Amino acid sequence: MDDFLTQEEYRKLRDEFVRVFRRIWPNYFSVEDLEDIFQEAMLIYYNSCVKAGKRLFLGPEEKKWIFAIARNLLLKLYKRLKAQEAKKKRKPGDNSSVETLIRFWGVEDEQLLEKLRKLLQELSPVDRDIYVAVKVYKISYKELAKEYDRSERGLRVLVNRINNKLRKGLGGTN
Repeated sequence: MDDFLTQEEYRKLRDEFVRVFRRIWPNYFSVEDLEDIFQEAMLIYYNSCVKAGKRLFLGPEEKKWIFAIARNLLLKLYKRLKAQEAKKKRKPGDNSSVETLIRFWGVEDEQLLEKLRKLLQELSPVDRDIYVAVKVYKISYKELAKEYDRSERGLRVLVNRINNKLRKGLGGTN
């Protein structure tokens, strides 16, 4: 990266990124986390420029692009950390994942709520965790496959089966 950005320019840009995102999440990410995310975003930018044969340049538009890449990486990390936090808080037999899904879907009808709770409680805690991670936290199948030591395809099948079970149990036609 030295051929398009001096160390001083890199440091200024990194410090600006850290300042901006510390304001957004003041107590959630450490400065080191933010610096790591920024470095990863810079590498993505650099590699995409090299791959596309573009001249490496750092103007206002490129800076916006780098910040957008970093923001997306940060959001992905944030979602993953939130899902892990929720998972750690649960104890065996805890139904917080059931309640998380119900709140996420905004179900208010009492009969429907009871059916939904019953159907979700029939799932194993791990299956519920996976389903919540996919549906609520939008964690990718690839990440979940690593975390749960399962195949991506197997996770897709699991989520699809749960969808079908819920549809059938709630009286849906699809």
